[in-house]
Amino acid sequence: MGGPILLMARESWGPVTLTLHNVLPQPHFVAGVDNDADFAAELAATTVPFTMLQEEDVFVLGHTDEIAAATDSIEEMITTLGDLWRVEQDFSGQSGWSTPHMFFFDLRVEGGGAHSGNPAYLSHTWELSTTNPFWQTSFLGKWGFLHEAGHSFSNPGTLLYLDKYAYISWREGEPNLLNMVAVDTVFGAGSHQQWSGRSDAERQATREAFVCNCLASGGCDATDFGTADVVDFAMSIADDPAIGWDGLSAAYHAFVEPGTDQQAHIDAVAETLSAQLDRDFGPYMTAYQLPVTPSVLATLDATYPTDWEANPLEGLVCP
Repeated sequence: MGGPILLMARESWGPVTLTLHNVLPQPHFVAGVDNDADFAAELAATTVPFTMLQEEDVFVLGHTDEIAAATDSIEEMITTLGDLWRVEQDFSGQSGWSTPHMFFFDLRVEGGGAHSGNPAYLSHTWELSTTNPFWQTSFLGKWGFLHEAGHSFSNPGTLLYLDKYAYISWREGEPNLLNMVAVDTVFGAGSHQQWSGRSDAERQATREAFVCNCLASGGCDATDFGTADVVDFAMSIADDPAIGWDGLSAAYHAFVEPGTDQQAHIDAVAETLSAQLDRDFGPYMTAYQLPVTPSVLATLDATYPTDWEANPLEGLVCP
């Protein structure tokens, strides 16, 4: 079948000499350098099965025939992916992998799957994503890309990275939150609601069911959260028009991980949200089954006389 050979080497290793035989030119589109018309002709003429698309921060290796069949502008496609990646970076305040961040769409991973890193990869079934391949300029088909990109900006030390102390759902949930931020920013406010299960009504039903089930069983903690609960805990704050994604991003940028244990991390989240947004977030976190240490609750109550007014769990009545 053939394909590109990509070498990643440290500069300190010195020069690398490589001799290849029977090679063909690799289709490689660089945003701002190449143009769509010339590249379309190059794709039509090549027999090389893989194509590289690149812009300032993102590098994609995809299937030539599928990219050639796309109706969207190649320039717009790769730039859209870069724009989404940059939103996640800017929101989180994390640098992520060194750029360009590479994404390989690998047809040899059977049954679907993906993994973060540089390069990150998604299986061919994820690349196609039913009838909405990732290279369209719409948000559809980009869940896998956005999730794996999000892992670059979700690390020990970020606001919702409780995986060090709790369950894997926090490690997997935080990248999905960054996904929501990215699609809302690039495709318009509320675009996240087009993802299955992420409409405001669905999130409310899931949120209330989670909390009520916890209360019925004697209470929950961070280890009981699923990925959807992790996402909604943060999104519910951003839903407040007085806060929005910008306000939540400010909390991300200000957060300092205490590096001790799960409870210290949760307390630090409550302190950071309250300090950045000038409201007491202790009651909201307690209601959402992330109990804050009593002494911290007392300090927050004294420091911020006003509880967060938009708390979606205020007055919740369980069956």
